[in-house]
Amino acid sequence: MANLAGLYDQDAAPKQGFDPIPAGDYSLEITEADVVATKSGTGQLLKYTTSVIEGAHTGALVYGQINLVNDNPKAQEIGQGEFAALRKAVGVGVVTDTDELLNKSFLAKIVIEPERTDKLNGKTYPPKNAIKKFYFEGESAPPASKPPVAANDNTPKAANDNAPQPAARRPWAARAA
Repeated sequence: MANLAGLYDQDAAPKQGFDPIPAGDYSLEITEADVVATKSGTGQLLKYTTSVIEGAHTGALVYGQINLVNDNPKAQEIGQGEFAALRKAVGVGVVTDTDELLNKSFLAKIVIEPERTDKLNGKTYPPKNAIKKFYFEGESAPPASKPPVAANDNTPKAANDNAPQPAARRPWAARAA
């Protein structure tokens, strides 16, 4: 039994999960990594935790897992490719222990995976972040692009913008000829 007196704020508001960070390119650092058995017990996963190390979302955590060994050959092939990309992104060619991945920084594209319901147990999982792409040494993230402008943006244009105006259309001019 452990004494908790004075170790917590009894007036703290309850925290229920967390919201994913916006999708985009982030500098991350691996803070935890371990190899664990798959749910079926017939394969092995690399589970890892990364932390955002720059920008407005510094300290936000993004979790990942990679199939290293799987009964499904396609799943294993995909996992081996993902692990190769992670190793290349952090600059470690050969890894013999998960500790060799720790405190390594890299640039990655983060996406938001939508809420999903597990078909087997019916449990609903909230939206979460996932790493979609690892950027490698010498490769930079694509420049941020402007969001597309809607076709009907209805933004008022300045009256004196001095832009060339299209010729006035005169429907009667075509009939005269």
